Formats: sequence, structure tokens, C-alpha cells
Amino acid sequence: MPRVAGTRGARCALAAWRGYPGFRVQAWIGTPEALYAFAAATLLEILAYYVAGGGAAGLTQGATALLRLKSAVLSGGLANPLVATAELLGAAGVALLAVLLPALCLLLLAVLLATAFRKAGRPAFGRRPGP
Repeated sequence: MPRVAGTRGARCALAAWRGYPGFRVQAWIGTPEALYAFAAATLLEILAYYVAGGGAAGLTQGATALLRLKSAVLSGGLANPLVATAELLGAAGVALLAVLLPALCLLLLAVLLATAFRKAGRPAFGRRPGP
């Protein structure tokens, strides 16, 4: 969004500079301060996409790998179609929640990942529950 606003801002500033009526109010968009603000907003937006998106994708992939490993160890691979179906339904549900209720989706994703890592690690890595 900031890149689009910056492009529109440059056009409005050029129109104001040339003296077109109706654009004098938007002349501030072409100032260096506005350019710095748009550049900083664009940089923060891109960094947020990489950090938040990459972190969520990495955690989800790790949980999926542990779940598949556990499924293969315990069932000899026979339960993998059920695991794949559960993954599909979970991915569709999380995508729908991310669009409709982002905060609830983030909380639910954190709980699901914590539960998956806690439960998947026991049989696969030889940890046994306490007495």
C-alpha cells in the first residue's frame, strides 16, 4: 500500500507543481519528508511479511514433519492419508480464520503448534512421560 500511495503522491505533487487546480492541497505528498515516511513504511511492511510469514511457515512445517514422523513410526505409514486429510482441513480452517478473525487465528495457531510439538516429540525421540 505505501508504494501505491507514493506513486500517487508523486503524480499529485507533480500536478500541484505544474499549477493544476485541485492539487495544491496534496502538494505535501511530494516533499522529502513524505518520501522518507513512505520509504520507511514500505521497508517495515516488507520486513513484517518476511519475519511473520516465514516464522509461521517454519513452525507449521516443523510441526507437520514431526506429526508425519510420529505417524510413520506408530503405524508404518498406514495413517499418513488421515494425517494428510487433517493437515488439509487444518490449513483451510487457519486460512479462513486468518481472513475473518486474524487475532483469534494467531492465538489458535500458537496453541495448535505448541500442542503438536509437545505430543509429536515423545515417541519419535524416545522421551517418556514422567511416573
